Parts: sequence; C-alpha cells; structure tokens
Amino acid sequence: MHLPVGQKKGNFVYKQEILSSHKPKQLSLYLELKKKCQEGGGLVVYLLGISDLGEIVGLTSDGFNRSWDNLQKIIKMLKGSVLQKTINQLANGKFWATVFILNYNLQDRFPGLKETTYNFKMVSENPL
Repeated sequence: MHLPVGQKKGNFVYKQEILSSHKPKQLSLYLELKKKCQEGGGLVVYLLGISDLGEIVGLTSDGFNRSWDNLQKIIKMLKGSVLQKTINQLANGKFWATVFILNYNLQDRFPGLKETTYNFKMVSENPL
C-alpha cells in the first residue's frame, strides 16, 4: 500500500523510523518539525513507519516504541502537543502511526483535554 509521495513543502512528515537518540539527529528532526509547523499553521501530520516514497513499511513493536519515544522528545523540544495518535497494525504484524502535532500546548488552553490514541489492526494490506 502506498500514500502519495512526500512533499518538500507542507505539513506532512513521513518517517520510516526515528531510532537515533543522539543530540545532532534530534536537533535536525526538531528543525524539520518546526519548519513543518510553520508551513502548516501550527499543525503537523507526522506518519511513522512510512518511507519517503509513501510506502507503508511499518515498524516492529520495539522499533515503533523507540521511534515514538524519540518523537516525543522532539515534540517536547518544540513545546508542542499531541492532538491525536492513531496506531495501525499491518497484516504482517508491523505498526505504523499517524500523529497530529500542534506547536503550542493545548493543555494550557483546555485543561481537561487528554491525548487520544486509536489502535487498528489491518486484516489485509490491500482491502479492495
């Protein structure tokens, strides 16, 4: 299954994985996220487990958890908030996710707001 090829401009980010927790790599990802927030008017749609060409490759459970932990660190550097996270499981058992990120803290504006996580399991990679 493929998504449209990633665009250089706009507020969508495809990342196959974010396994490096080294400061230079995190800074690079932070700057990319900050730029995408500016281009998206404060909102970024971050897709984990997706290649730059839009192929849904997925991540193992361990790879997904490490990538998610590293993405959370980058969001914290941005002082951003996760509006919604949707985790999908492919037929091969690998995971990919869509994460909506805002570059300001919604908790300050809406104290009762909670992060929402949806989990889906794909029965077939080609549903049609």
